[in-house]
Order: sequence, then C-alpha cells, then structure tokens
Amino acid sequence: MFFVLITFYSNCKKDDNTSSDSCQGISAVDYEDQTYNNVAIGTQCWFKENLNVGTMIHSMHEQKNNGIIEKYCYANDTSNCTKFGGLCNWDGMMNYSKLEAMRGICPEGWYPIAVNLRKNLSVEHKINRNLLEIKLQKLLSTQYGLNHYKVLLD
Repeated sequence: MFFVLITFYSNCKKDDNTSSDSCQGISAVDYEDQTYNNVAIGTQCWFKENLNVGTMIHSMHEQKNNGIIEKYCYANDTSNCTKFGGLCNWDGMMNYSKLEAMRGICPEGWYPIAVNLRKNLSVEHKINRNLLEIKLQKLLSTQYGLNHYKVLLD
C-alpha cells in the first residue's frame, strides 16, 4: 500500500489588531519551553521560527487525536525539529478542531498562519495566485529570514 502524507511546518500569527506596531512591542514569546522571536510583516505579527512543540513520533506512524501533541521530525531526527521546527498534519496543527478560528497548537492569542493567510492575501492584493506564492515565499526568505517555508495557495 502506498500513501502520501501531507505535513506542514507550523507557525503562529498574532490575533489581528489595528495597531501600527503589529507586534505591540513584544519581540519574543516563550511557549512550551522554547522562545519564538516575532517578526512584523505588514500589519501582522508572526513567529519568525516554526513551532517545535509536542512529542516526536516516527514517520511510519500516523498522528492521532489522543490528547498528545505529536510531531514528525525530518528524517526522524530530533535535531531537525530543533533546527527547522516540528512537522504535523493539518488536523494535528489545528489540535483536531474543525473550527478555523481555533488556535490549534499555538499559544493563547495566536493561531496557525495557514488558517487566514490565503484569504487575507488574495483579498488584499488581488493578484495572480502563482505570482502571489512566489512573491510571498521570496519576501519570507529574503526580508525576514524565514527560509524553511513553502508557500502553496489553493
């Protein structure tokens, strides 16, 4: 049997605000024994690093809704989770909630950026989807040092 597992590097975005200082003077957030630096992108505040929360499971096992935040590490090597952040499927990233407004595995007041990113960017910028993917990936990489993102909008 062959199957494809779709995983995401998980990252968090601060709840929307209208302040000109989108990170409200907070340069970092401590969460689950790790420090995540903040970066302002336009009027939004995001974690600069991918989340590295949860217990690593081997990539041959499926993540389950068992009350434990589970993650994969690239090549089943925990040092890759430390370097790049943990990988999880969509359900795991959302902490098995079907409501898009939920914070998933993010700290209180934050939510996965994938939830509203596509809607916000396509509405605000009204440009071709492929061009938007390329421009956003380049922006995240060159201006903000976020090199481990693959931007795919559907």
